[in-house]
Amino acid sequence: MLADAGLLSKDNVAQLQQKGYEYILGAKIKTESVQIKEKIFQLDLKNGTTTVIDKDEHTRLIISYSDARARKDAYNRLRGIEKLNKQIQSGKLSKTQINNRGNNKFLEMEGSIHIQLNQDKIEADENKRIPNQYKS
Repeated sequence: MLADAGLLSKDNVAQLQQKGYEYILGAKIKTESVQIKEKIFQLDLKNGTTTVIDKDEHTRLIISYSDARARKDAYNRLRGIEKLNKQIQSGKLSKTQINNRGNNKFLEMEGSIHIQLNQDKIEADENKRIPNQYKS
């Protein structure tokens, strides 16, 4: 079975495992645990290479790397940060925009009204590492 991870719930995946089906799900690194992310980020993958790591006793992750995708992500991140900077400078951001959706994940609130970009989160996203505040 092949499906996008968004189409299958945890219950459906558990049923697939119980019935002994083999399956492949598409997923994003950001949805994985800190431990799995650290394993992935330690890999030295080059353009077009793929490797497999064990997630748990029942699950293997197939990890691949693409220079083109990395360039696209960097470009989109830069555009988003530029847009956020313009909104910060114009005073158009509010507390309600401090969330983890899109590029808003790079924002942090200082005091009760000062919003700024969180450089540690930006660098972590650029370098594919875990931001210091999320390390245990």
